[in-house]
Amino acid sequence: MSRRRIFVVDDHPIVLSGIGAMIDGQKDMTIVGLAANAAEALETIGKAEPDVAVIDISLPGINGVMLIERLLE
Repeated sequence: MSRRRIFVVDDHPIVLSGIGAMIDGQKDMTIVGLAANAAEALETIGKAEPDVAVIDISLPGINGVMLIERLLE
C-alpha cells in the first residue's frame, strides 16, 4: 500500500512540528514538506509533489485561502 504524501503549512513552529509528528506516525502517511509561510510553500510544494496539503488559513501576508488559489492556478 502506498503512503499518502502530506505537505503542511503553518506559521506556528510548535503546530507545524506537532502536526508533522502526528502525520509521520501514521503507517499510511508521510510528510514530504513543511513550510512556515505561503512564500516558502510556493517555492517548495511543487518539488514535493504531495497528495494532500494541510494549510493554516490565517497565515500572515498571503493567507491560506489565497495560497490555495495560487496553487490551483
